[in-house]
Amino acid sequence: MPTPARGALRVYGIAVVAMLALLPVTHVVALALDAPTAQIALVAAVVGGHFLPFARAFQAPVFWWIGGAMAVLGLAGAVLAALGDPVAGPAGAAAAGAAMLGIVAAQGLLASPQQD
Repeated sequence: MPTPARGALRVYGIAVVAMLALLPVTHVVALALDAPTAQIALVAAVVGGHFLPFARAFQAPVFWWIGGAMAVLGLAGAVLAALGDPVAGPAGAAAAGAAMLGIVAAQGLLASPQQD
């Protein structure tokens, strides 16, 4: 694994602080949309979004896949919940978590040394 770029720890800290600051905003947005079940999907999108800057900071493109998948699936669940499907919020969050698990597992398998 390559050495992290200079300032990677700062990027990490900023991303985590931004994520934590945005978590209460998910509640406000879900209430404004009159879709309380959208909040969990919005949380998944925020968590996914916080991974995106890590791709460059840590020279690890897998974070684009993790963050992008979680953000898209979380936002899709939130939009569908806002359109009236109360199951879509939790389903979007679950799909985002499953995507992260799948991507991390695949990355681990690809990085494993080959056995002869």
